[in-house]
Amino acid sequence: AQGGVITIDPNTAFDGETKDGVSNLQNLIDNKDDTSWTPKSSNAPWSLIIDMGDAYTITGIDLTCEGKVKMFQLELSNDKEKWSPLTIVTNAVFKPKVIQSFTDFYEVGSGRYCKFTVLETYSKKQPSIIQLNLLGSKDLSALYLGVGISLLILLVFIIIC
Repeated sequence: AQGGVITIDPNTAFDGETKDGVSNLQNLIDNKDDTSWTPKSSNAPWSLIIDMGDAYTITGIDLTCEGKVKMFQLELSNDKEKWSPLTIVTNAVFKPKVIQSFTDFYEVGSGRYCKFTVLETYSKKQPSIIQLNLLGSKDLSALYLGVGISLLILLVFIIIC
């Protein structure tokens, strides 16, 4: 199942440089089509990291951009050091300011940090990303693991007593 849109708090921590302070990372989640994020560097790749606060299983991404993005990658991590790729989209075709959904991931994973990287643009210039919405659900595996350990401890306690 694709799950719902993960709501990213406006105070979400982002890593990524912005161009001239005009197009900033918070614009990715403001639900406005007249603001955008444009990276500072003119050389690919362009990456940003979203700290979602908790672990989420990501099943898709909705993107709205100005049409320049040709190739991008989505990765997840729990520590911002070891990244697991979810998908690489090549030859993407965007209509300006139209939401495009990508859910055909070759890996399923969960993590606290999501890294979105534009690898190439058609114009060879910086991309202009208007909105970025992650699709998925909160990862409950940590909760299940905690319950499993508690049950195991209880079982051992009962056997010993």
